[in-house]
Amino acid sequence: SLLLFSANSPEALTDLVEAYDTYISQHPERTGSVAYTLGARRERLKLRTFAVADGTSQLKAGPAVPARGVKKVAFVFTGQGAQWIQMGRKLFLEHPRFAKTIRDLDSVLQSLPAPPSWTLEENITTLDDKEILGGAERAQPTCTALQIALVDLLAEFDIYPAAVIGHSGGETAGAYAAGALSPKEALLVAYFRGVICSKAPSGGGMAAVGLGRDAVVPYLAPGVVLACENSGSSVTLSGDLGPLDEVLYAIQRDAPDT
Repeated sequence: SLLLFSANSPEALTDLVEAYDTYISQHPERTGSVAYTLGARRERLKLRTFAVADGTSQLKAGPAVPARGVKKVAFVFTGQGAQWIQMGRKLFLEHPRFAKTIRDLDSVLQSLPAPPSWTLEENITTLDDKEILGGAERAQPTCTALQIALVDLLAEFDIYPAAVIGHSGGETAGAYAAGALSPKEALLVAYFRGVICSKAPSGGGMAAVGLGRDAVVPYLAPGVVLACENSGSSVTLSGDLGPLDEVLYAIQRDAPDT
């Protein structure tokens, strides 16, 4: 757990860290609650430091630094393809605000005339099949819901974006962060977009691959192209389904963890 401390003098800051060190050593089971209280329910004074606590060893605080005022941050939102098995599970189990948002969004989906057979909570906490999670009908609303919940959680710590940007489906969660869509509206856009994508007939396909451009280019075949360079370690391929499947098979054969 990350513990945040602040005081008006170096001596007071040292005394504060020592006091919490003593308390946590006596009550290690309360470390998470202490971290939340220090981060979200304490006044920010002019000298600040931090420590990482695991409940088993003495706190080692970083150097005291003066507050430099509020810095602006930008939020960047991802689209489908960045998901992984049980992403957000720990946040769901340990942060009530995050869990509440996910459950509220699940209520939105379950109130539909034809609700999905799965839940966002299930996708985040128990689903262990990456192929199922990777389908557009689940991946798009799950990625969007998780990012909406992250925005809500960060707001609990008074962290708000000065600007937002979204990649592909990430524009939906970005629109929520910008105040252009409500949580319900953003989720339903993502859900029905995923449903339509999963049912649309097509002789082609796309695939997110967790490798960089240079690693993937040697595998490309006629009918398959590099559609997007998402980052230095992620690209999107597109092309005819047959050749695309062959390319993906070759990549996974040589890099099974991809």
